[in-house]
Amino acid sequence: MKLYYRIPRTRHTIKIDLLLSDEPGLETPSSLRPSHFEYINEIPIAPLYFVLYHKLMGWDTRLDSGESWKEEKANNVDYHDILDLCDILFEEDVKPLSKTHMGKLYSENLKARADLFVEIYGRSARNKFRRIGF
Repeated sequence: MKLYYRIPRTRHTIKIDLLLSDEPGLETPSSLRPSHFEYINEIPIAPLYFVLYHKLMGWDTRLDSGESWKEEKANNVDYHDILDLCDILFEEDVKPLSKTHMGKLYSENLKARADLFVEIYGRSARNKFRRIGF
């Protein structure tokens, strides 16, 4: 079963991953507070800038896996998901790098992964990231 969420005031639907905050390697900043989440039926939904962060993290992990099926997913599925998220963030006027409450490591990792993404995919990716403040 998969859980999907329709983003309010948009026509976009995204697949939801359920994450445990104490999962190793999840890179969840200690400054991320319950007030940063939207709650639907008492389920905390991560803010979109944090979703972008984790999409880029997953893409980077798959791309560097050395396994062809994971690399293919990074290039075919994650790529489109990330660009779609950039569009949604633009429509919602969310600037991921402005979220200073997430801390320095968050900002550095987000920027480094976005830079790599843009380096690999070129102009169209660069334009999408520029629109959201990169």
